[in-house]
Amino acid sequence: MLKSQIMEVLETLSPRERQVIEYRFGINDSRPRTLEEVGQTFGLQEKE
Repeated sequence: MLKSQIMEVLETLSPRERQVIEYRFGINDSRPRTLEEVGQTFGLQEKE
């Protein structure tokens, strides 16, 4: 039930937003990534 609710919410995001969230929390492959890994993968920079 919770998984279906999470997937439903993810469907409301843009493809890039969805990928970032899935990658960060390991939704599809069960391996959560650090913020640094997410930033490097998606070309994101830390805000000061």
